[in-house]
Amino acid sequence: MQLGDFTIGLEFLYGERRWRCTDIGTRVVVAIRLDRTEICTLDDWGKTEGRTTSRFLDQTEAAREG
Repeated sequence: MQLGDFTIGLEFLYGERRWRCTDIGTRVVVAIRLDRTEICTLDDWGKTEGRTTSRFLDQTEAAREG
């Protein structure tokens, strides 16, 4: 794709992954990945020794969590 092919909000496939264009610069396109979401949780918020846990959701699981 060329820079002129993008519009904000456009969903496209790249490398077998689904993306949505969020910004277009003069030389760069910014996009977020849609088909996989990472959820991070920090236990004991505000403490220096807090533990972080992560889990990944596919697009269907993320839509269910809303």
